[in-house]
Amino acid sequence: MFLREFEGKELFKEYGIPVPRGILVRSLEEAKQAAKELGYPVAVKAQVTTGGRGKAGLVKLARDEKELEEAVKSILGRRIGDEVVELLLIEEGVNIDKELYLSFTVNGFDRKVLLMASPMGGMDIEEVAKSHPGMIVRIEIDPEFGFSPFMARRARSKRFSGDILKKLIDVTIKLRRIVDDYKLDLAEINPLVITKEGDVLALDSKILVDDSQIRVGRIKRRKIEETPYSFVIINPDGNVGIIGNGAGLVMATCDLVKLMGGEPANFLDVGGGASADVVKAALERIVKDLPNVKVILINIFGGITRGDEVAKGIVQAMEELKLDKPLVVRLVGTNEELGRKILEEHGIHAYKHMEDAIKKAIEIANSS
Repeated sequence: MFLREFEGKELFKEYGIPVPRGILVRSLEEAKQAAKELGYPVAVKAQVTTGGRGKAGLVKLARDEKELEEAVKSILGRRIGDEVVELLLIEEGVNIDKELYLSFTVNGFDRKVLLMASPMGGMDIEEVAKSHPGMIVRIEIDPEFGFSPFMARRARSKRFSGDILKKLIDVTIKLRRIVDDYKLDLAEINPLVITKEGDVLALDSKILVDDSQIRVGRIKRRKIEETPYSFVIINPDGNVGIIGNGAGLVMATCDLVKLMGGEPANFLDVGGGASADVVKAALERIVKDLPNVKVILINIFGGITRGDEVAKGIVQAMEELKLDKPLVVRLVGTNEELGRKILEEHGIHAYKHMEDAIKKAIEIANSS
């Protein structure tokens, strides 16, 4: 399993590998606040495990608030591979002098380690290997004899000296220690940069972890949300809050709301088998984070998800949150009749057809 960039950098910081200052955000407003704290220019970086972020346009430089706004709006909510971008790392700009490459790759069969280093960082190492094979240093590390500072010096001494060489050796030794301590399959810094001020910084991280290390708790993946659902703000000024079960259904709901004249504010997927607690937490999230929402549209097609559980969550949220926003519910599938009964007892009509529910939600939103 690959870690996200910020998770890898948290490991780096624990071991003393320098990284730029950065702040995690989930919305444009949070991004603006982060940029003020860090100072422009800033890098706006999608936090996903899928590779190829740069080529996909999911890493951008912002020199002022206008560019920041454009970058955040173009990245947040985008899909890359099987992931939707929900989280951004806003990172201070760096005065780059040189970009280098550094990695340790572990053979899963015999645990032999390959140290690779190159003065050509910032691009895929496969491309460097094809076009400039002489620019890559490869050092095989025999597990019987282990790793020594001399190997780190070999990887860098031909091109660097003095204080910079010491810093590069230090980063190399510490990265190797992380690999050993956490039984990693890959630890890569690309680029590892030397700044014009003479600092050495890990500008990115690529960490591949054996799943067993996560299962036994040796590496804990950082949970961004305390509840098991996906929440993406797609339009902070939108007036229709959207909750559904399953990414496909939620995307279709957002599209139809827009097509029928409404303004969807978010993408919120409570997933299959959503419990009453998850539905309540989802409603709470919209109420808390999207003050411009005039109506909340809940679209549930129950397979694993039970209609009565969804209904209980809605009722629980209304009572505990003192919900003052209108709700429009479309509920079909498993236990839909029982779910409808629970909702109707509390004054909520549940629609059978998605188009009817969306039409009603837009009518409420536009008349508020």
